Amino acid sequence: MKVKKITKRVVDAAEPSPTARFLWDGELPGFGLKITPKGGKIYVFQYTKGRRKRRYTIGPHGATWTPDAARKEAQMQKGRVAAGYDPADERALNMFGSEESNKITSGIVGGLKMVLTFIGVLTLAIGGVGVMNIMFVSVTERTREIGLRKALGARRGAILLQFLFEGLVTTFAGGAAGVLLSYVLVWTLSPRPFLSELLDDASRSADIYMVLSLELLGICTAILVVVGLVSSLVPAMRAARMDPIEALRYE
Repeated sequence: MKVKKITKRVVDAAEPSPTARFLWDGELPGFGLKITPKGGKIYVFQYTKGRRKRRYTIGPHGATWTPDAARKEAQMQKGRVAAGYDPADERALNMFGSEESNKITSGIVGGLKMVLTFIGVLTLAIGGVGVMNIMFVSVTERTREIGLRKALGARRGAILLQFLFEGLVTTFAGGAAGVLLSYVLVWTLSPRPFLSELLDDASRSADIYMVLSLELLGICTAILVVVGLVSSLVPAMRAARMDPIEALRYE
């Protein structure tokens, strides 16, 4: 029997009969309500797969499945059927669920990458400030040495390059220690459980796999060069601009 639209009033007014009967929605083809002989009311979605008519059970009428919620579910299943999936086939449902899980996982992983990138940039900025302070202390402690070198004819460019190189060496020493520590962490902690258990993914594709690739090492090296140059530039310029007479008088 077809009704104009399956609403709560229609569902409440539906009476059982000796045999199961169906009420079909006039607005959404395939969406219906099954009334059992004992008075049970179950939302269903009927569709055609190949040449066969198949029926997907949405759920019993109640707090979870209201007419509006069941209608939305039927519309979603209709879209799945149009995409080639069979809602009544558990294998198709699992495949669709895997695709949905991959979308969810990709979103979460993307968010984690953004957060970790921000943390990494912040850490490098703090490290750069630390290298700059170290270089300032080095310039201050070697003021007389700088004055002596300039008095003996050393040019500003030579002193500038010297402190820039020392800043790079300091930065690369910290970077090498970080790379070694990263190798140890990747070797001992990867992979880490993440969403595979929650999503019931036997392939463990939703876990966290830590990788230290050559591409990543190249990017880190480039960042270290930039941080080292920027951090040591100001102290190196200060050393290069020192007056040799004032530097020799420094105690």
